Amino acid sequence: MAKTREQLEKDVGAAIKLILTEVEDASLEEPLVACHPVAYDERRRRVVRRVWQLYKEVLANAASGEV
Repeated sequence: MAKTREQLEKDVGAAIKLILTEVEDASLEEPLVACHPVAYDERRRRVVRRVWQLYKEVLANAASGEV
């Protein structure tokens, strides 16, 4: 089922909030902790997964003519 434009806008807002929250959280940590490969990869995976999921949803909606 395709999402409505309003649902996609909310999802984009949530994705932006996730990205900004991750950046803010990393900036509050000590540099050695923030750049630790395991912590960085975890953050990176979470953000990239959400962005790609949103991208696929937008493409699906565009293909169906919903947006």
